Amino acid sequence: RTGPALFLALAQGVIGWEWLHAGYEKLSDSAFAAGMPKTIAVFAGKNPHTTYQSFLQGTVAPNAGTFATLVSWGEFFAGIGLIVGAVALMVSLSGRLRLAAQVISITALAGGALMSLNFYYAAGYLSASTDSVNMVMGWTQVILGAALVTELVHQRATTRVTTPKSIPRVSGAAA
Repeated sequence: RTGPALFLALAQGVIGWEWLHAGYEKLSDSAFAAGMPKTIAVFAGKNPHTTYQSFLQGTVAPNAGTFATLVSWGEFFAGIGLIVGAVALMVSLSGRLRLAAQVISITALAGGALMSLNFYYAAGYLSASTDSVNMVMGWTQVILGAALVTELVHQRATTRVTTPKSIPRVSGAAA
């Protein structure tokens, strides 16, 4: 693959590495899960997004251990999905393998964008850099996902138009 498709796959791979690395660090460090209640309290403390503040206080805080696990594994698997999908999209795959790579990539991009959005609402107000990095990662994943969905729809439309239909044989006609 060359040109824009290669660039998009490389961008996807870089974001995948960031998610994989962040998830691995959290999975490897028991202090992350142990510190989650305090982290949630800080995020909810002066959060200007009142609906999200209520979500943090009413849903996340009482289930901090569960959310720590979801965040850690979510980041880790989003990273794996994005890297595997990016590598698969960089090589010349066709048919069901290409479709599988696209679906894996789109799913991981959607999960990553959702995590970025949540991190933005949870902690974006704490610093400009936290705000910016989550917005950039979130929108980049949305754009990459939209590009893959567009490619997938275009491939399916092209396949339907260009696939020849079988021509029925007329009985008694010479072969």
